[in-house]
Amino acid sequence: AIPGYLGEEAWENPANGLLSNVYYWDSLEALRQLVNNPRHLEAKSKQSNWLAGYQIVVSQVLRIYGDPKLVGLLPVIHVD
Repeated sequence: AIPGYLGEEAWENPANGLLSNVYYWDSLEALRQLVNNPRHLEAKSKQSNWLAGYQIVVSQVLRIYGDPKLVGLLPVIHVD
């Protein structure tokens, strides 16, 4: 695994068949390491073999809150 990778989650919408994967990184630099990784670049070049298309959204988590029973399912991120 690439240092800085925190984990992932996935959801599928059965109504339209769309699949969403969310990958968590501890920094933008860690994500850049993935983007420049030779194995990642090779897999990305072959994505049309198993995907009809894809879209990437890079965003920053500002806050995580909600039901305390779900603690631990998402990465713990502290925001000052």
